[in-house]
Amino acid sequence: MEVIRKSGQQDSVASQPSKRNVSQQTLSLRHSPDGPSKVPSRENEEDRTHGKRRSTTTTTSAARGGGGGGGAAAADDDRSSSASNVDDRSSVYRAPFIRSLFSKTPPKLNFVGDGQKVRPLPTEIQKLLRWKISAVTPLIVLRCLVRSGFKVTLEDDEEWLGFWGYLQPPGFIAVHHYQKVNHFPGTYELARKDCLHRNVSRMRKLFGKEKFDFIPKTFILPDETSELKSAFRKFRRKRAWIVKPRASSNGRGIQMAVKWRDIPVDQMVIVQRYITRPHLINKKKFDLMVYVNVTSFNPLRIYLYTDGVARFASANYSHSAKGFHNHYIHITNYNAQNHSSESKTDELRQEVMRQHNWSMKSIFWHLKNEGIDCSLIWSQIVDLVIKTIISVEWGVCRRVEDQVKCRYSCHELLGFDILLDEDLKAWLIEVNKLPALHSFASVFSEVSGRLVRDCLNLAGFMIPNIKDLHPVPRDSTSSEQSNCSLSNDVCRDQRLWTREKSRDEEAKHRYYVKRHENKEALSTILNTLTPDDIRILTETVDEFNRRGEFVRAFPTSTTHLYHKYFDEPRYYNLLLHAWCKKYYNNEQAGISLLESFCQRGIHLQNPTSDPNHQWRRVRNDNDPAAVVSSSRRRRRRRPQGSALKTTH
Repeated sequence: MEVIRKSGQQDSVASQPSKRNVSQQTLSLRHSPDGPSKVPSRENEEDRTHGKRRSTTTTTSAARGGGGGGGAAAADDDRSSSASNVDDRSSVYRAPFIRSLFSKTPPKLNFVGDGQKVRPLPTEIQKLLRWKISAVTPLIVLRCLVRSGFKVTLEDDEEWLGFWGYLQPPGFIAVHHYQKVNHFPGTYELARKDCLHRNVSRMRKLFGKEKFDFIPKTFILPDETSELKSAFRKFRRKRAWIVKPRASSNGRGIQMAVKWRDIPVDQMVIVQRYITRPHLINKKKFDLMVYVNVTSFNPLRIYLYTDGVARFASANYSHSAKGFHNHYIHITNYNAQNHSSESKTDELRQEVMRQHNWSMKSIFWHLKNEGIDCSLIWSQIVDLVIKTIISVEWGVCRRVEDQVKCRYSCHELLGFDILLDEDLKAWLIEVNKLPALHSFASVFSEVSGRLVRDCLNLAGFMIPNIKDLHPVPRDSTSSEQSNCSLSNDVCRDQRLWTREKSRDEEAKHRYYVKRHENKEALSTILNTLTPDDIRILTETVDEFNRRGEFVRAFPTSTTHLYHKYFDEPRYYNLLLHAWCKKYYNNEQAGISLLESFCQRGIHLQNPTSDPNHQWRRVRNDNDPAAVVSSSRRRRRRRPQGSALKTTH
């Protein structure tokens, strides 16, 4: 691993201070008026309250209301009075843990950027920091892991904590509840071009073309050859087409088609309408790689990274028929750019790649200088990302229930290829299941370094309990059991990730799912918070606190508008929307409320003995949506004289 450490020092990733403030927008996404280039970063977070911008000064400890979730573990904003504890802004060392905002909730492991390292952990914990890599694990991910104290392994043992690579469906069943992988089962429905087309087309038929008109007209061959031929006859030479393999990547197999003889009708490909009038910068075509992180499908939580990569074609754009077969004009893929500069020297090659790859923030800055409202473009991107992921939500949730032991075990980073046409309409070109995180261009490394750090922190990796790795026999002595366990303050607590629900929790789920369109009923969903509710809410708030340069697109206080697109209503989505709506302008009150429950350990109980957190429905025909806790219920007394009389 010495080679990895040395190569990691070459990245020019900007380091960031670890004294992070808890943003007052903890449960809502607020778009910047200038697009993602103005979204606050970890160094300088700002938010808006009642339309006014202000600096956030609330610290993590204040937001926690005095509670302690990390125990003896050092937090990311640790301010110990020890003489050896220097200001993190001037030191390369960072705290090994990110403390939870809530009491009795273990901390998450801290991943650091270039030029930084985590402070050494006890040997007992260091032995557990093992990461399984694959042939496709990016080098930039390996560097981040080594800086953060992990040991990487290719061995197929069972004691690793994380995995980054491709995982086939049978592999999910073997993932233990303390392990986390970078995919959800079934997301190939997004990555395969034919599956993506089928899913979005299904939504278009259900909800109208105008709601899902963000993918160019597509035909799947050979199944839809006759439909494609009719389209050719209708438009003749007025329209160009692009041919792509169904399941390829990196620009392999792409070709342009103007005439019918250019179409390989006997091959398994897709043929898509080519956008002949793209928006140009410096006379060149470009597309955007937008990084999307899905941390959960039930409840659905989607984050967009505020920076990305814009890839330019190598030659000036022309939509004339003579240039349609020139890939250097129409293909923006990195491999096409690389081939165009193969004959150049290393210095010239680096300069070419620098000119042909910009950061997404640079693109938005350039568009803003042209007088373009970037917030409208960003809103289009957020909208198509949410709708695209919802189109596969039902299938992914079903596979997660069947194949994944614990909802803790999955997260996924996706790459959405976005093209802007001359009218600045955003088009979805494809979705990458394992987006490129490294290339010859320095802008990739600069963006990817921060992206990987924030992606892993958002995923929330935890120290497993040794009992999970090596179960202790029941007949062992108490001293043997205590020696096999680390401090409960830093170890993962399975009670926080259980799928089991009490009878009253299951009843509450059924009640609100059945009334998901009843606004009066939904207004009472937060009246009685069960332990299961508190676990989901604290997990969501904690996760948002670790977002780094990500912004949350779903849920927010306005994403209830997307609930109609789900194949079936999800209780947790209803719960989080109600929470976001209620605490949109007063998130601190919500955090304090949850902390008061966590201090009493309500979130660890299943079932709870506290009647204030046991959900009951009031038997009142005139008010069927009302709910009260069992402590407020009154026993219905039988009226006198109502007893049945027996006759002889």
